[in-house]
Amino acid sequence: MKKNKKLNLMILIGMMVLLISTNAYANTTTSQIVNGSKPEGNEYDNDILKLKVNNIVTTLSTKEYGNKIKDEQYYSGIVGEMLDGAFVVENSAEITVNKDGFASFQGYKLIKNKDGYSIDYNNPIQPSKVNVVSKDEETGEICYGIGTNMKLMESGEYYIVYSGVDEDKGVQMYIKVQENKQVKEENRTLNNSTLVEVKNYSVSNVIEQLGEKEIGGQMYETLVVESPTTITLINSSKAIFNAYKLTKTNEDTYNYDQDKSILKEGKVSISVPDELGKKDTSGYPIYVEKIIDASELEKYKVDIPIYLPGCRVTLTEPGNYYITSTTEGAGTDEELFITVTDGKNVEIPKDSQVDMVTAVPSNANVKVNGKIVSLDAYNIDGNNCFKLRDLAKVVNGTEKQFEVTWDGEKKAINLVSHKPYTITGGELSKGDGQNKTGKLNTSIIYKDGKEIKLIAYNINGNNYFNLRDVASAFDIGVTWDGVTNTVGIDTTISYE
Repeated sequence: MKKNKKLNLMILIGMMVLLISTNAYANTTTSQIVNGSKPEGNEYDNDILKLKVNNIVTTLSTKEYGNKIKDEQYYSGIVGEMLDGAFVVENSAEITVNKDGFASFQGYKLIKNKDGYSIDYNNPIQPSKVNVVSKDEETGEICYGIGTNMKLMESGEYYIVYSGVDEDKGVQMYIKVQENKQVKEENRTLNNSTLVEVKNYSVSNVIEQLGEKEIGGQMYETLVVESPTTITLINSSKAIFNAYKLTKTNEDTYNYDQDKSILKEGKVSISVPDELGKKDTSGYPIYVEKIIDASELEKYKVDIPIYLPGCRVTLTEPGNYYITSTTEGAGTDEELFITVTDGKNVEIPKDSQVDMVTAVPSNANVKVNGKIVSLDAYNIDGNNCFKLRDLAKVVNGTEKQFEVTWDGEKKAINLVSHKPYTITGGELSKGDGQNKTGKLNTSIIYKDGKEIKLIAYNINGNNYFNLRDVASAFDIGVTWDGVTNTVGIDTTISYE
């Protein structure tokens, strides 16, 4: 991301001033921020910080969280005593510049790691209401003044930076946004006896979960529900979110009209021209983010609205529906096939010819290059089967490492030899120790760009592969010790 050198210098100057005045400044903030207390009126307004924060649930220790946040871009180390405020707030919280002076004002999501937090500088959160004091014509970066406002609508942890100039001090804040308690309770009580969480959704009035079914040549997570049912986005990021009524065309194929997405409820993020009519250097309007209610979408010309967590759609008419969402930055669709019934006869789609197997939890020990590791595994037809991503993770960093990616367009798994594996989350998680039903994976599999045949079974959304098939493909040694009941995975020897 291209940065304004002048603004960077401002930020560094502001940080140096703060560091020099740490002792005097610490006494001031201590009298106003009591760790673990709830500010009167749920608001924090500090003359020195020049920022106002509302919807506060509680305050946190600036020392504790300052020592957890690592700022490699501007500070080359932990933020430490440079952190001026730390708060837990409910979503829809606002941070407002409310004193004279001007500054660069941005928010960033924090990425949690084993040492604390790193800052995602690649995806800055821009103010939703702005008072532009100046703009760098070369880079397009803006300095904001009094009245500038930033809304935090999504659950998560954030780093807020207000970068002052001259004698104005910069400000760094840690903000944790939690879901509004009332909204959370409403979602929980939609029908708590039949509320199911699947993929990025919660679904109410669920009668039966059918797992992944092949419909029209593709795999969909399939549920049968009773009318009315409410499908709610529960992911922590904004998403494109659509729901369509399906029309059956033949035995296992359905069509839908992309222009007839069912109306949703909740908050939506759209881009609109700046209210002050500001334009860029080419004369085009400057667009800013605006948060509106989904019911207001007809007032705006928006091609693709972005829905915030908590948005929902309610299905009342019996029939089959296609639900899809694409989380911002993820690039892959989370899809559901839902059959809504009112208690009368509604046709539930049957699987195409898909082989079903019983998967029994494996009791074998596993060693990787001589070290015991804990891997979730099933015995299927006498073979030990492991999650593909678990295998990629445990051999990562060796000469036999390989990458795993998913091609949503081709519905294909891509394997790339000798490339470091990218962690996606959930690797090495353990199962519940119960027998499962596995379904033959019908996805195409490519290794280094060439299609290969590997047998795999989908169990609870994860693909389990025969260990020896994967080992053979990447020339990884596999051994068996019957005395200790141990499977050995050895990247230093060849597969035999």
